[in-house]
Amino acid sequence: MVQKLYSSTNLIHELRQRILDLIESLRALGYSRLLPMDSFKKPNFPLLAEILEFLMTRIEPELNLPPDLNNEHDRVYFVKMIAETMMLKANLKLSTKRLYGADAYAIREVLKLVQLLQGTLKEEPAGNGDQKNEGDEDENVYDSYAVSSKFSELRRARQLASDLTSEGASLFDLLGKEVELKKVRNDALSRYLEISQVERCIGQVMTTVRSDIEKTRALIANVHEDETNLEQKIEKRKQELERSQNRLQTLRAVRPAYMDEYEVLEDELKEVYQEYVRKYRCLAYLEQQLEELERLETQEKAEREERVKKMVGEMREMGVEGTNDGDEGMNGTGKLRTRRDVTRRQRVFGSMTAPDKDSDSDLELDEDEDGSDNSSDDVDLAAFGAVKAPNVKSVNVDSDNDF
Repeated sequence: MVQKLYSSTNLIHELRQRILDLIESLRALGYSRLLPMDSFKKPNFPLLAEILEFLMTRIEPELNLPPDLNNEHDRVYFVKMIAETMMLKANLKLSTKRLYGADAYAIREVLKLVQLLQGTLKEEPAGNGDQKNEGDEDENVYDSYAVSSKFSELRRARQLASDLTSEGASLFDLLGKEVELKKVRNDALSRYLEISQVERCIGQVMTTVRSDIEKTRALIANVHEDETNLEQKIEKRKQELERSQNRLQTLRAVRPAYMDEYEVLEDELKEVYQEYVRKYRCLAYLEQQLEELERLETQEKAEREERVKKMVGEMREMGVEGTNDGDEGMNGTGKLRTRRDVTRRQRVFGSMTAPDKDSDSDLELDEDEDGSDNSSDDVDLAAFGAVKAPNVKSVNVDSDNDF
């Protein structure tokens, strides 16, 4: 607490010292008005504008400052113009925020201008005697303020030259018309004017002027009425805005009765949505797997059909070869059987009527021999990769039509 009090005391002392410096500096520069100590205790923009106008008149006489500073826009324009001018002319940066505040903090910015003026006034030209030897270098040294003033004079001279040219051209044109105008003027002066006619013309002109004045006054009155109506509408809108804001604050503060149910439904909706997303992903995955299986089945079916076609072709080739081999085997077997029958007939001994037992044994032996022959034939056919003889005989001619 003591430290805050100490800092505030130092601040007050510093501000008081700045006000004293400003008062003395303005008095030295020739400012006629006396400033009290509490001039900037509260924001005082008119006084600050008067001081700035006095200083800018000394720095830049050709600067046109706005005379009317009643509204906010004009004040902002006034402060910005001064700050931009000092930045361009003297490379001096001013705080527009402090100047617009017009309080004790604005004194620091005003002191910058005062110090600039005091510095230029204290500069003296080079003297005689010893200074003449060193005066060659000092004569070529100019401060930024002097250079900027020279540039402003140069711009003014160029403007005057252009104005002089335009005025001279217009004067030449008027002098060329003087011959015709002189005749008209002499005719008008020589003509007799009746007083009644002059009075009548003047009365008409006055009537026209009065009507224009009445119209202008009516327009001004309408403008005032429109301004009053607009102000009333603005006030009405402001009141409506305040009521709407109060209602909005009330609605924000009050929790709706359906809010609990809304939150519960919102949680349920989130769960349902998550379940929907999960099922949708599963469905998409299963559809992809189904498409893959269908593709594999189609591929396997095509391969199986290809293999069946190859097997049919091979079986056809094998059937033709087996048929040829079977015919040859059957012919050989017949020959062997004929030979064996002949041999058996030659080996028979005794009477023609043999006992039944012997005949039965002979038949059994014949059957065994025939079976052995058939088995040998089967082995021979299998060795050549053909089908067995009994199967070949039983093959149907139209069996190829099944494929």
